[in-house]
Amino acid sequence: MKKKESTYYGVISEFYSDGTVKACIIDRITNERPKSQHRKTSIADFYVDWFPTLAEAEGHLQLARVA
Repeated sequence: MKKKESTYYGVISEFYSDGTVKACIIDRITNERPKSQHRKTSIADFYVDWFPTLAEAEGHLQLARVA
């Protein structure tokens, strides 16, 4: 039996070495919650964190923007 598809909300956060922070919300419809990811480069750290509700994603987005 196939799992019911749900919408998950991802917050993409980019933290640059000069102090600049960029963040946005994306969505994905899938059977399972996507895995959060992190990638570090010489100029920035990139994160994708997934949430089951838009409200949680928006809260995380606000935290990222004031970091």
